[in-house]
Amino acid sequence: MVGDQQTGLEDDLGTEDAPSSRWSWRDWYAWVVVAGSAAFCLGPSLVGARTLLAVNSLTNHFPWVAAGPDWVGHEACTGDTIDSVMPGIGHIRGQLFGGHLSSWQDIVSGGSPLSSVPNLGLLDPLSLPYFIMPLSLAPAFVVLLTWVAAIGGTFLFLRRFSISRPAAVIAGFIYATSGFMVMWTNWPQTRVAALIPALFWALERLIARARASDLVLFAAVTASMLLGGFPAVTGWALYMAGAYLLVRVWFLYRGSIRKAVSVGAMAAGGLALGGILSAVQMLPFAYWFGHAPLAYRTGEPLAGLPTSGLVTLVVPNGYGLCVYGTASRGSVNTVELVAYVGAVAVVLAIAGAAFGFRRGRRAGSDGRGRPGSGGVRGCFVGAIVVMLLLGWLSPTARSVTAHLPVFADNFIGRIRSVLGFALAVLAAIGFDWLTVSRVEADGPVADGDDGPSRTGSFGLPKDPVAWARHIWTAAVLVGAGVVGILIVRKAYQSAAAAHDLRVVANVSWIPGLLLLAGFVLVGYRWAARRPSQTFAVLIVPILIAAPGVQFFHTVLPGDNPKSFYPNTATHKFLEANLGHDRYSSSGTTMYPATSLYYGLRTPTGHAFIEPAWQQLLQKIDPGVMQSPTNSDFGASINQTNIGDQPILDRMGVKYFVLPPGDLAGRVQPVPAASGSVSTATGPVTCSFPGQLLRGVTVRLDQALVPSNLSDGVTIDVALSSGAQRISSGRYLVHGAPTGTLLSVAIPGEDVKSGGAAAATLTETGATGPLVVSGSAGSASCGLVTPEHDGLKLVFADPGSVIYQRLNALPRIRWASNAVVIPTPSGRVDALAAGIPADEVVLNEAGPQTSGEDAQVMVTADSGDQISAKVTAPGAGYLVVADAMQQPGWSVTVDGKTAKLVPADDAMVAVAVPPGHHRINMSYTAPGEGVGAALTAGGVVVSLSLLWWDARRPRDRRHAKRRFRGPPDSGAGLGRGPNLASGSK
Repeated sequence: MVGDQQTGLEDDLGTEDAPSSRWSWRDWYAWVVVAGSAAFCLGPSLVGARTLLAVNSLTNHFPWVAAGPDWVGHEACTGDTIDSVMPGIGHIRGQLFGGHLSSWQDIVSGGSPLSSVPNLGLLDPLSLPYFIMPLSLAPAFVVLLTWVAAIGGTFLFLRRFSISRPAAVIAGFIYATSGFMVMWTNWPQTRVAALIPALFWALERLIARARASDLVLFAAVTASMLLGGFPAVTGWALYMAGAYLLVRVWFLYRGSIRKAVSVGAMAAGGLALGGILSAVQMLPFAYWFGHAPLAYRTGEPLAGLPTSGLVTLVVPNGYGLCVYGTASRGSVNTVELVAYVGAVAVVLAIAGAAFGFRRGRRAGSDGRGRPGSGGVRGCFVGAIVVMLLLGWLSPTARSVTAHLPVFADNFIGRIRSVLGFALAVLAAIGFDWLTVSRVEADGPVADGDDGPSRTGSFGLPKDPVAWARHIWTAAVLVGAGVVGILIVRKAYQSAAAAHDLRVVANVSWIPGLLLLAGFVLVGYRWAARRPSQTFAVLIVPILIAAPGVQFFHTVLPGDNPKSFYPNTATHKFLEANLGHDRYSSSGTTMYPATSLYYGLRTPTGHAFIEPAWQQLLQKIDPGVMQSPTNSDFGASINQTNIGDQPILDRMGVKYFVLPPGDLAGRVQPVPAASGSVSTATGPVTCSFPGQLLRGVTVRLDQALVPSNLSDGVTIDVALSSGAQRISSGRYLVHGAPTGTLLSVAIPGEDVKSGGAAAATLTETGATGPLVVSGSAGSASCGLVTPEHDGLKLVFADPGSVIYQRLNALPRIRWASNAVVIPTPSGRVDALAAGIPADEVVLNEAGPQTSGEDAQVMVTADSGDQISAKVTAPGAGYLVVADAMQQPGWSVTVDGKTAKLVPADDAMVAVAVPPGHHRINMSYTAPGEGVGAALTAGGVVVSLSLLWWDARRPRDRRHAKRRFRGPPDSGAGLGRGPNLASGSK
């Protein structure tokens, strides 16, 4: 093993040496600022007064809006978190608590792998709150753990180089509130990115100590990141970690090839062990990735972010933040664009890159038995330059990396995750340069910065090392200046082109002042040639924390816990009546992707959609794909045509949900009236003969104006016909003007004909009474009656109407006949035109069918398992209308393996002979068993390595032995046993 010194976690925390173990008021002050900022940002959500998930946006859609919208909160840009991430988490959690965890979900988009792949990151330790807390509380605690990981990991990494505690914790806060970490909150991406500092901390320990326990730590962090659900962030972090490893090994072990190879081999072993530990999900993910519909990513490796977008490093809302009341500008989603670290942090990072700390004669060690920091600063500066070129500045650079692993399949803009950490590290160096006097253990530094100057004629440095420092400093400052001018110029051009100069100026003046303040502090420090200890330590954390808190709170103000997936009457009706079948909707009604949270099957939604299933959806509605992974029928699919959709029939879509005003049927005219009737003196009533009914229509003689413009108006209706009583209503978001013909749905298709019927209408939420046309105290009502449109109105309330589609086939059904259509386009066209209900469309010929009906009883339908009993007088096919043409699905008939064949283009079927049979279809993710075995083996190996390392005999004197590596040349961070306390 290389390096048997015993510096451990206690050393990283600064508790090994007496001077370092003393915490000064500066240390406590920095921690108090960070803790107070976290409490301000997360406190209300941690105690349940708010929820940190942007669920308020749900209340702006039917049926939730009928209970009153809530306009506060983050808008459309976080849609994924409420229609994909949290529904998936809720579904998995519900299954786990119910005693069955399926690897496949069959709720949205025809079905897809779920818990078998790491897309939701639920095996990441930072996801623990999702399983032990109410889901409305869990996001805040996940963010809290994310902050702990990001701040703690940064702190531990920087303390490896004796960076002062205030600088280390402030750097952690800079990273925790950086643009990537805030804008991607509630996605798995941030939980992965939060572990980047821990990855570098673990790697640095491995480089310095090269012990088995360090290998296991590096592997554990790597595995946690891989299980976190966004391998791209892990991949970019590992690219940078690989460069860091090479640089550090060169500086520390270039005199010993054996030691260098040993450290490199251990790092490679740790990476391999991390892959093995995560194999339980990463192996199925690899199989899935090979078959996933990812063609839409073509061209992404060459796409970068606009150079002008770098203005968000200091002005986070320079392009808007996609929240209510703030415009978003440009074609790039602000979640993908914002790179914020803060104005003062940028200045500190420039100072850290330009000046850093000078070293004295004992550059090879920090005085505490650890290797020095040679190459660290240069590595992070180089990484920042490369990331800026790849992400923003150079299409040529992207063309070079476009075919590399990770780069080839992902949008480069998300490299902001690593950029934020690198800038935070340099900001910590700059903070220490600004505030801390460095005196080596064996004497003052000899570099002309914090110590005596060694200059020749005209004040110029005499030795080449000093010249190199000056050249480095000049290069960094000039480079930063050139890039800064370029960014400002591009940002000005972008704002001018969008006629947004005034808006951008309004949001830029405070960051501009902060930039000025930072440059003044740095200029004073450089001119005075001594640190500004007390003043800077007091003011800089505030100048960093205040705008960081403001940025976080603007993006995530916290939403109303009552808006956390409310279970409306519409959802309850579907839950009670849907059974094994599906419902659908159009527009944003029901926000169909949230159906995974409610467990209500729908053909659309937010998931990776099988191409054949997508083609069927697009045959129904060519504009159904709202994004490459999110489908939702548009307004062209409505009450006029939903009863005649043969493909929806095949998909088992039994119900269709529409807004409360979308009435299908024959609308009778409102009878002529001689006057008006009003609810000012009581309910408005109209009478008519009892008959099949879908609604009533009245003419408004007075506008309905909401008393609260954000709450709308509700019209309630009650129908009585003999002993029958039916209640319904209609919510009007903005009220209605005078003269409006207002139809209110009534699910009265079971009303008996003959006799008398009456409808009573009332209003709530309006500034005045409901006034409608009428005569002799009775309202004039036109009736809406059914037509032969394949529909039956079965539910209506102020938030929605639900039609039963009478021609829909069961999702799990029997086909007594089969027709073969070999081409995909032919199958899709035939299905759209209509196929007899007892037929199934096959890709190729199979066993003969009898044409006789059969009885099907579904006995299990739990995502990854479908079981049914079939009693068939003749041969036929059991058809399942799910997108199950994926590796992992298998079928048995009476316990014997059978063949699952493509059916109805995107679905599946199995041939069943005459008689009584048990059919079982099951899904096992490819690689799941092998992956689980590898993970178990990885755990055993890890525990064995820890046990072996703990039992190794050691000489306690090694704990005091100083690192004796080669001299640590080049710019570094500065060391010395008295440095962490921030005092001379």
